Amino acid sequence: MSIKHRRQEPAYKVGDEVMLNSCNIHQRLKKNGRSAKFYSHYLSPFKIIKAHPESSNYELELLPAVDFESIHPVFNAKLLRPFIPNDPKKYPA
Repeated sequence: MSIKHRRQEPAYKVGDEVMLNSCNIHQRLKKNGRSAKFYSHYLSPFKIIKAHPESSNYELELLPAVDFESIHPVFNAKLLRPFIPNDPKKYPA
């Protein structure tokens, strides 16, 4: 019954940029002495290196490596969102 109402996951390809949900990474950030509450809900855009759409797993290029050195780079599609850059005409810097 609930499968009918489940949202279709986007089809990500190698080279796409995605935002990573930080819900599971907060604990590691606290370990490093940083306050996790100041981090955004989704972390900066990461590039997809390998895609396994049949199992909904994607390997990301986690940069900077210092912050993510002990984190396994493969994530499920539920933790990813497509990255949409801001329009510089609407939102000038």
